[in-house]
Amino acid sequence: MIRWIGLCLGMVGVLSGSARLLAQNYSWNNSSTTWENSASWSPAGVPGATDVAQFEVLGTVYPATLRQPVLNSSVTVRQLRLSSHAQFSGWSLSGSGTLAAGDTSTGNFGLMTQGTGTFTIDLGNGTLTSLTLNGPTGSTGGGMVVGSGTQLVLTGNTIAQVDGTAPITLRGGTLVLDNSAGNPSLQRLTTSNAIQLYGGGATIEFRGADSGSIFTGLTGTLAVGAGETRLRTVASGAGSLTVNFGALSRVNPSGHLFFENIGSGFIGEAGQPQVLFTTAPVTSQGMISTSTSTPIPWAVVARRSSAGSADVVGRWANYHSVNGVVATTTTSFTGNFNTASAGTHVLFIGPSQAGQTITLTGSNALASVVLEPQADNTTLSIGSGGQINTLGIMLSGSRDMTITGGSLFSTSTPGPRALIVVNPTTRLFTSSNLAAHNSPVTISGPGMVVLTGTSNQIAFSSPQNVTIGGGTLRATATNFNPVTATVSLRGGVLEYDISNGNYIFNLALGTGANQVNWTGANDFGSGGFSAYSTTAGRYLFVNLFGDARKLTWNNGAFVADGYALKFGSPYSNAPVAWQNPIQMDSLTPGRYLVREIQVIRGAGTDADRTILVGVISGSPTTDLLKTGSGTLELAAQNTYRGNTLIQAGTLIVSDNASIGTGASRSGDIIVGSGARLAGTGTLMPDDATGKQVIVQPGGTIRGGHPNESDAGLRTGVLAINSPLAIRSSAANPAILQAEVHRTGTDTANVSRLNVGAPFFVDLDLGSNKLVIELINPSGTPSLLTHETYNLPLITTTGDGRIRLNGAVLDPGTAINRSYYELRPSQIASGFDYTLRITADGSGGGVALVLTLVPVPEPSAILGTVAVVGMVGWAIRRRWKRDRHSEVLAGV
Repeated sequence: MIRWIGLCLGMVGVLSGSARLLAQNYSWNNSSTTWENSASWSPAGVPGATDVAQFEVLGTVYPATLRQPVLNSSVTVRQLRLSSHAQFSGWSLSGSGTLAAGDTSTGNFGLMTQGTGTFTIDLGNGTLTSLTLNGPTGSTGGGMVVGSGTQLVLTGNTIAQVDGTAPITLRGGTLVLDNSAGNPSLQRLTTSNAIQLYGGGATIEFRGADSGSIFTGLTGTLAVGAGETRLRTVASGAGSLTVNFGALSRVNPSGHLFFENIGSGFIGEAGQPQVLFTTAPVTSQGMISTSTSTPIPWAVVARRSSAGSADVVGRWANYHSVNGVVATTTTSFTGNFNTASAGTHVLFIGPSQAGQTITLTGSNALASVVLEPQADNTTLSIGSGGQINTLGIMLSGSRDMTITGGSLFSTSTPGPRALIVVNPTTRLFTSSNLAAHNSPVTISGPGMVVLTGTSNQIAFSSPQNVTIGGGTLRATATNFNPVTATVSLRGGVLEYDISNGNYIFNLALGTGANQVNWTGANDFGSGGFSAYSTTAGRYLFVNLFGDARKLTWNNGAFVADGYALKFGSPYSNAPVAWQNPIQMDSLTPGRYLVREIQVIRGAGTDADRTILVGVISGSPTTDLLKTGSGTLELAAQNTYRGNTLIQAGTLIVSDNASIGTGASRSGDIIVGSGARLAGTGTLMPDDATGKQVIVQPGGTIRGGHPNESDAGLRTGVLAINSPLAIRSSAANPAILQAEVHRTGTDTANVSRLNVGAPFFVDLDLGSNKLVIELINPSGTPSLLTHETYNLPLITTTGDGRIRLNGAVLDPGTAINRSYYELRPSQIASGFDYTLRITADGSGGGVALVLTLVPVPEPSAILGTVAVVGMVGWAIRRRWKRDRHSEVLAGV
């Protein structure tokens, strides 16, 4: 028997040892700060050389204290995956230890960031390599992969190196090598491999120290892919800043690299940072080019006072043997520049008076053109048969400009064309032909290009690419007819002017003529659509293939891993209806993924939203992330099972729509600070696995559809079939919104939340307040201050109850005003009000009811005070008499 038991135990040991050899995904569970503590991870254990260490939302929902990981030993893992936590910022990894990570299989990586937020690594003792990464070669993986919307900062004592042949791949995200803090003399990153910038927004940033910084560890190639990408320099104080690379390569003809300096001058100028290459970039006629014989503008120098400022000035880039990358030497013109000497770099500043038109005559071959008008409403008239004989045109500065007639580019010189607006607040309007020479065209920079022609401005004679690498291209169905063009979204947004009627964008997904794509061969980017209209009620419908077929993320020509599906622009003002269903992954649980949908609010109202008409599906390990200041509406019964992360703007679940279904319930639905959840649909998190709806401090929730014209929908009910938690902090109270329409004397309709049985509503306020915000939009019947209203804000069904800080509130309970605040102030001051629990829920449930009553008139108040005073005097007099009797009685 003993021998048999021993054999069994031995077999168990072998089996458990074999199981440990299998790769495991370990998620940081936020229970401690110690990396080496097995309890810090789920499942319990410490990730090893064959395992994945990942950081995401697990265990981080407020009020959890964020426990940032501290590593004080030497650790090797297969992959390090960094995703934003549930409080919508990044993780910080620190400690005296060292970390190695590297998965060299195709498409994988050593370190990856995704989602949103800033991830900071400060590891080691400042003398030894503390972060060692490896990965496969190619464009889809690498030693380090930084996804769109994220920022990875190497700082403090970190000394990182990327081994083997693995590139560093920035997929729309930002890598910061920071010498402004910690040990300023360290080489933050050392590698002889390529640094690949792919997709609009990909940025590598160098921060210098007050004492000066020289980055010499990057001896490989800076490889520039499609879209608007950046190398940013940020010097500190009077400290010098020098950046060295091995070489510069443009790996895609639609790629444009901005050498952006945060400061008072361009890089390469006296007293400004320098960017040097061991192998000097190819130049032509005093400009960085991909050809020595033909000036092909593709590199830009730009300066601005801060990373987010709109005072952006740009020039085309040149290379100097001593100073490195510099601005081209330009010649200024106030009038016609088309007769300038061949090879001139034109800086057109235009006349000093506003509203002037300059007519261009002549067609000399110009090396490049920069437009920087010194007055508003300046126009260049090319003439019907004319041209601007160059391959690159840039709008710089803070003023809009217009170009009319002729060809915008050379009609005879081959090579890719570039149209760049460097300032995010400026627009270039043009009716000129973009396709006269039948060469590819890229729209780039953060600003806007507006096509104003009345005929097709991209009528190529054979298929060519039109790449939107950044910013916004606005067009109409008439002047942007891509029958011979491929529309490539690589960071920017295609905006349709639908003033003349609704428009259906129904191109097929692909890389051929009359097709649209986010992904090509070694070519990726974020991007999407927006709409503009001078006529209310217009819609842009996006229905790829024209048959509402399902699209799968990271499959074919659709959006790839690490990139965002984008909607809206700074000037958009009309809704977009996206009609294709989206499958976010293979539907089989695997590695943790985040799919970002960004919606920017433009110049219109919240009604100018993006509506996803098709079903969104996905496995439990893939989350949907809503970013951007605009409104995203879900109009289908969505079956994705991951979390819904609302980081910014508004997410609406419309009538008959849902997040989750009875057969496929979702993960947590989390509303972040500054974000809002609304609608008349149904929320169905998987309560069986502890999922719920969570409004974090500063977040907002409301029932009703805030953008519908129908009053019944605006004051409708958002159904929640799971627990609901509303949480406040001292600095950021949660907001419960309700739209109120007066319907008669002492009656009003109000939007509300209904929580189904048997689920509870938890008001987790601590000693903080819940803000109750009543909305009475213009044009709807207003509340009258001489009437009384009972407004149910939240109802429950059956056994569902409402708790305040964990205590169940019984019907009849009035909530102390120390726990809530009524807004706006006009209502709060116009009524007396109470917040109480009633028995007015469904099927035995309860309700949270706000009662508004008229404020007593001053005479009534005085009468009340007098009565209360008399009663108080009588009570005090009786108390004194009774107390005197008690004393006399020896009590």
